[in-house]
Amino acid sequence: MDGDVKDMTFSDAMFPQIVTPTEEGEDPTVMTGDFATDTQPRPGRNAFGEKPRWSREAPGGIDRAIDSPAAHVLFEPSRLHEAACKGFIEEVTWLLDSAPADQRCTVDDLDPGGRTPLHFAAGFGHVDIVKLLLDRKCKLVIRDMWMKAPVDWAIQTQQHEIVEMMRIEAVKQKISGGKGEIAPLMTKCEATTGKTLEEVDAYMTNWETEVYDKLDKQYR
Repeated sequence: MDGDVKDMTFSDAMFPQIVTPTEEGEDPTVMTGDFATDTQPRPGRNAFGEKPRWSREAPGGIDRAIDSPAAHVLFEPSRLHEAACKGFIEEVTWLLDSAPADQRCTVDDLDPGGRTPLHFAAGFGHVDIVKLLLDRKCKLVIRDMWMKAPVDWAIQTQQHEIVEMMRIEAVKQKISGGKGEIAPLMTKCEATTGKTLEEVDAYMTNWETEVYDKLDKQYR
């Protein structure tokens, strides 16, 4: 047996059937979902022969896996969202107020990922643009494709001042529902699980304590 393994390549030894050669005339995109016997799907298809929701190819034919600096690009950014992301407040103002009709934007315009200008301004710490958007009564609770609201972006990048700004505006807009530290707003965690981040942290701490206590008694 040692001799058999020794003659194999690394991929053959570890994954002996995953890369079965395609027979002549066989359609490599027809997959059964059996990872042990399926042939390798063509690029842009998953192991079931389906096109993934997010392909590796970014706008312009860029391969996100290897080509930088655009390797992280999911969608072609709109002018408004890019300006909010980069902190160009004059351009944001112009696009909202003074641009020609065919270029004019609204304060809650969505990009293909369901994100608003507030998502980007909050997440990248542009206090002046956040204030501009809040003054224009932008919506605070729009959630993107990943169920994140602008406040989630701000929390993720530790933009504490912006979090407080949005909380104050939420009170003015009579938003309710949140129970955690950012109430009346809700984090993604609370919106999807019904539990605040604090409740989840407490649960996980208790669970870890119980597991360690059980192991300690078992091996003592």
